[in-house]
Amino acid sequence: MVLRGVAVLFIILSHAVIPYMTEPPAGIAWPVREPGEIMTFDWIYLWSRASQPVFFVISGLLAAASIGRWGPRAFLRDRWRMLIRPLLVATFTVLPVCYLVWMLGWWRTGYITLDQMLEFRLATSDKRDLLGFGHLWYIEFLLVYTCVYGAWRLWRGERAARTPLPTPLLIAGVAAWLLAWAFYDPPMVTGFRNGFVPHGAFLAYNAGYFVLGTALWSARAGIAARLRLWLLLVVAAQGLSVAWLALRRHGAAPEAQTAFMTLFSLAGSVGWTCLGVAWKPRKDGPCAPLIRLARSSYWVYLVHLPVLGAAHVLVYDAPISAWSKVLAAAAAGLLIPFAAHDALQRRRSPRPA
Repeated sequence: MVLRGVAVLFIILSHAVIPYMTEPPAGIAWPVREPGEIMTFDWIYLWSRASQPVFFVISGLLAAASIGRWGPRAFLRDRWRMLIRPLLVATFTVLPVCYLVWMLGWWRTGYITLDQMLEFRLATSDKRDLLGFGHLWYIEFLLVYTCVYGAWRLWRGERAARTPLPTPLLIAGVAAWLLAWAFYDPPMVTGFRNGFVPHGAFLAYNAGYFVLGTALWSARAGIAARLRLWLLLVVAAQGLSVAWLALRRHGAAPEAQTAFMTLFSLAGSVGWTCLGVAWKPRKDGPCAPLIRLARSSYWVYLVHLPVLGAAHVLVYDAPISAWSKVLAAAAAGLLIPFAAHDALQRRRSPRPA
């Protein structure tokens, strides 16, 4: 539960720093750009973006747990309801608001005229970068993975429950899979490809993390007993990230960069996920705010982008530091959706007699 809250924070932070990066990722359109001269925001984005596959590992683990508890048919019905409806609703509500914010930002910065904004007369490359599911790509990919996994478990029937998975061998296979795809197209680890149809290599690369999550579920009995191991794996992942970012800074050893960033993503995803499974914090302890955020994480993820983008537009050219702008945008992208979700939950809760 805490892990989901932390992961959402990193997603928001990665989006908050994009306008101020010295080398913004290709293919990501943003309403404003104010590139600075320091690499700190580039490193924050790269670290956060490479850490995000933990969501797919968690999703694979929860998918295996749900099928084990309810069976494949109930799992497919539940996931269809939980994924397809939010994707459709957000596509026709959140994405149009995103496009409006992006148009306003481009108009305010002088990139387009008012006529271009009203008539959507943009450059071909701009239209290509805008038209797609945007940040909702995760739901689209997860829908594909859960449908394939649920159908496979349905086809396997009871045999899947009786046949133990060779977890160490499967994890090694997934590691080789991720490395192979990363070397095939390295930018997929930290880049982004907007569109309505999933990019094949991007879909295949992230599928490895989902499969890894299902494998970890089969080894769940030993996860809680190895808390120190997962802490060491998280620390090792940070060492890999330092090596990767140092090589990137000097533009050296591109093959080593690819290997380090992929292994960092893999080690971090396994370490953080297992740490989240093994660690059971008290609900009234210091992690209580993160637990509350985790309960709202799906809603925050769905609606944070237009709020955060609007904050970037509002502080554009403001006489404050880039760090202040990042913090203001991140706070708006987190707190406004969280407060809205909390208000909705209070309205839905039955009032005491």
